[in-house]
Amino acid sequence: MIRTLIVDDISLARARLIRLLASEPDVTIVGEASTLEAALERANFGDVDLILLDIGLPDGSGLDLVQHLEELVPHIVFITAYSAHAVRAFETGALDYLLKPVDPDRLQLAMRRVRERLDGKVERTVRLAVQSGDRTVYLLPADIDYVDVAGHYVCIHVGKDTYLRRDSMASLAEALEPSGFLRIHRSSLVNVRRIAALRSARNQDALLELTDGMILRVSRQFRTQLEASLPRLP
Repeated sequence: MIRTLIVDDISLARARLIRLLASEPDVTIVGEASTLEAALERANFGDVDLILLDIGLPDGSGLDLVQHLEELVPHIVFITAYSAHAVRAFETGALDYLLKPVDPDRLQLAMRRVRERLDGKVERTVRLAVQSGDRTVYLLPADIDYVDVAGHYVCIHVGKDTYLRRDSMASLAEALEPSGFLRIHRSSLVNVRRIAALRSARNQDALLELTDGMILRVSRQFRTQLEASLPRLP
């Protein structure tokens, strides 16, 4: 069972999450909390696998609570009415980030990611091995900016460095998706933490601007999935 603690200062919001999670047969609600203090006290029992955590709470930010929960709760999904904190939420190691009102399909996707993490599937890509001259370099997924294709190789871009790896884009996308990567084109994959802006282009395509100024094309085939994974305007 996925022992879940729901933290939100609005009782109706907590009740709605409980109703939505009722359709998940392997989820059991072990508690509710409306403040950071109460959440930490309940987490200290040591029987919580997952926290659905609101960011804006009366006694502080849920983002600041994470550092106290690392040894207590292995998995956190942020749930908030505001999109501005998305990047920082992922930087804290959160498994997912959902906007209120929570869409039932997005909640199901988040729970699927929780199950994958609990099953150990995410641990397959702790490091990505690439060849660099006579060295084998082991890359952390979090350090990768984006990936594209050159012939039979994938090009893995890390800052100013580019590494070649003989692999398929489909295989690499499957391996990196749990680490926060999204397919934006049949020949490219991006780390969502590097996304700075998205603007429309011709033929329903889009252009994605990264934090370092790099521009990548988003094909219309993958645009809907990308937009659904990014914070929405109010």
